Amino acid sequence: MSGILPMPGAWDSAWDDPTETAPSSDVPVPPSSGPRPSGSTRQRPSGVPSPSSTSSREVPRQPRAQNPFRKPAREVPPARASSGEEIKRPIVIAVFGQTGTGKTSFIKAVTGMDLEVGHNLASCTDAVLEVPCTINNENVVLVDTPGFSDTHFSDTEILRMIAEWMKDTYDEGFLLSGIIYLHRIIDVRMEGPNLKNLRMMKQLCGADSLQNVVLATTMWEKVTIKEGLRREAELEQTYWKDLIDGGATVARITTQSGNEAQSLVKSLLKNTPTSTRLQEELNSGLSLVQTAAGIEIREEMAKLEQKLKAEHQVEIEELRIAQDNQNARLERQIRNEMAESLRRLERLEDEKRLFAGLEHLSSKKLPKVNRSGLFGWGSYCCRFCGKKTRHVGRWTCGECNKQQRNVW
Repeated sequence: MSGILPMPGAWDSAWDDPTETAPSSDVPVPPSSGPRPSGSTRQRPSGVPSPSSTSSREVPRQPRAQNPFRKPAREVPPARASSGEEIKRPIVIAVFGQTGTGKTSFIKAVTGMDLEVGHNLASCTDAVLEVPCTINNENVVLVDTPGFSDTHFSDTEILRMIAEWMKDTYDEGFLLSGIIYLHRIIDVRMEGPNLKNLRMMKQLCGADSLQNVVLATTMWEKVTIKEGLRREAELEQTYWKDLIDGGATVARITTQSGNEAQSLVKSLLKNTPTSTRLQEELNSGLSLVQTAAGIEIREEMAKLEQKLKAEHQVEIEELRIAQDNQNARLERQIRNEMAESLRRLERLEDEKRLFAGLEHLSSKKLPKVNRSGLFGWGSYCCRFCGKKTRHVGRWTCGECNKQQRNVW
């Protein structure tokens, strides 16, 4: 495994000046700093079985065969202006991770742009956000992706957003030079949203792009070195082992310097751009529900539906016992819980219908609009009504409600 990269804290807005110019020299990778140490609270009545719960430990999966859709890297001709002059193609780096790991803060530190940063459990990234910037005289696009298990959007909606972005960029000839996956070192256990986001990242990216993946831990200032090293070792030896064996590298985010955030991005600029598994699958003609990421979402929904129905059956039995005992207070409490269970089942049915509609994603194309002005500072006009915007990527005009893609 490569040495540990010192990194900026991506969980706080109290940065050093992120607009300060980063050194132009190559970024050295220092050696490792040291050796690594190897529902409801109501009690259930007696006689009522608990529904089977999913273990917090990730279920071992059979290794997947090499991606059958993988094609040799295609030669993309250089972009040219209307005058015939060659235009420097942007380098694309995507940032993944669970809500709250600091994706938006990290990009804010690199670019110096005023991006909305969340400091609570609610998600601030509600769409794929493409942020152009210039680093070491290179045009770079940092991509802020929403995390799965989001507070506002279903996993199906998150998958659709990411898939649309990946397909748009692939069709335009842009591949990923870097994938930064952020994880909080303060998380005591790998369960729930942590595991889901890691599994989805694996399915979206695939094994062939792992050489461009950096697994970065954040929030080291909130744990002791001993505890942080123990958790990091567990991640590397268990949950991240297959990724590291496939070529991914590991980094620690230990300080809050914008210069160090740029250093990590700079270390990825010379990578060979590669396509992701999802891009190759969609390009091969598969619908989104047929891709590895789509299959993962469908399996998650099936598990959740089974769990919710089992819990509801237990609640029905608990209600019968409360009625037999003439316990009015407990009966009201159980009825409230049953109502919430039914609402969750209804939301799940809505998501299943939304998921079925993903069959048609691969055929959806938007009109493209080129930038007017410098890279990272230009603007776009709605091709239907002329309204101006600086939004990059997929955009819905607030005046005419038409959609277009504002290309880099």
